[in-house]
Amino acid sequence: MSDPVTRLNAALEGRYAIERELGEGGMATVYLADDLKHERKVALRILGNQRATHGAPMINAGFVSGLGTNF
Repeated sequence: MSDPVTRLNAALEGRYAIERELGEGGMATVYLADDLKHERKVALRILGNQRATHGAPMINAGFVSGLGTNF
């Protein structure tokens, strides 16, 4: 099985390009990604497998601003 970033990039192709994982909690993992449509950095919160519907990841995207460039 491929790694999570590779699988997510395949599922989100054309919308987001995930760069790397930022952190992980009890219910979700947060990734740094490029929003391809709006040409900006975003933080994607991907809920765990138990929360996914029909095999598709559940996503909550937030624009990354004021965080500097130390990703």
